[in-house]
Amino acid sequence: QHILRQHIHENDKVLHVGCGNSTLGEDLYDDMNGCVDIVNMDFATNVIETMRERNKNIRPSLKCPLTNLWLCA
Repeated sequence: QHILRQHIHENDKVLHVGCGNSTLGEDLYDDMNGCVDIVNMDFATNVIETMRERNKNIRPSLKCPLTNLWLCA
């Protein structure tokens, strides 16, 4: 995370593909005071639903779409 913070700036866009249950997107969101457009992407329904529920009130602009990553290849 420390290395990423050096390269991510306000108003940047971050795509976290295959996020799983990682808190990287949440940590970056908090470190940047929500001033970064972050999308956490995964194909596991339970992981994304948990992330959405965990963040819906405290990080409302954090995006967590359910995505078939094979279609993106």
